[in-house]
Amino acid sequence: RGYLPEGLCDLYRNKITRGEFCELAAAMLDCAGALGEDAKNAANVFPDTDSRSVAALNYLGVVNGISAWSRGLGNHTYFEPDGNISREQAAKIIDRMYDIMYGEGSGRTASVGTYTDDGEISDWAKPYVYSISERGIMNGTDAFSVNGTEYRNFSPFGGYTREEAIVTMQRLFDLSEKTHGEAGFCVSDADGKEILTAADVGSCSVTENESGKSVLTF
Repeated sequence: RGYLPEGLCDLYRNKITRGEFCELAAAMLDCAGALGEDAKNAANVFPDTDSRSVAALNYLGVVNGISAWSRGLGNHTYFEPDGNISREQAAKIIDRMYDIMYGEGSGRTASVGTYTDDGEISDWAKPYVYSISERGIMNGTDAFSVNGTEYRNFSPFGGYTREEAIVTMQRLFDLSEKTHGEAGFCVSDADGKEILTAADVGSCSVTENESGKSVLTF
């Protein structure tokens, strides 16, 4: 059973950071039995985060750091956990998670994309974007219709919200043959109380409570 990290239990419309996305991704892999003890005990290699989730995902090859040379910070590799994750970065992480859960090289394609802003997607990200799009794990944004034909952008450099990240992880988990037809990724709080199930995610929306915080409602 996985659980939603305590820091992600509200403000679902907020953009999710790279560090927060890794916390959620590691919890989902652990829930699926795909994280492994070696990854859980992996040493941290980034000087700007001590997150065990980031260390585990780096060990598995799911995430990489950002070269400090591009930031003028010397010969180090940083992770930038507090930076918002972009949609194309999220696509790469999710597709690598798919490989771990369902087998390395399990169907990634490099076919021509169908998004109207395909030319804006980074070359390194295109195979991952196409792969998860074909599987229905991530969808495009800003759908519009011209003469009855629907078009959609991917918005590769756009941010990803907490709500979108949770729903994406659910879609990935639901592809598992082991859980097909079952509740899937069960999100619980720190005390083990169920607060989110597969059925919930399929019909959730975001509203504000009396305190002004955004919450998932079903």
